[in-house]
Amino acid sequence: MRKLPRATCPQCKTRINRHDAVRVESVPVGPYVKKDFHLSCYNEVLRQNAARRGVQF
Repeated sequence: MRKLPRATCPQCKTRINRHDAVRVESVPVGPYVKKDFHLSCYNEVLRQNAARRGVQF
C-alpha cells in the first residue's frame, strides 16, 4: 500500500490527520478542487459559500 502524502488543509493551513480528513473531489468548493480538508474546515467553507449565495444554514 502506498503511503499518502501529508495533507495540509487549504482552509486553516495546518496538517490533517487522515481520520479527520474529508476528500473533496467532484464538488468545487470555493477556489478549491480535489483537496483534503478537516471536517470542520470543510463545513466552514460550505457555510461561507452558501452565505455568498444567500442560503441560510
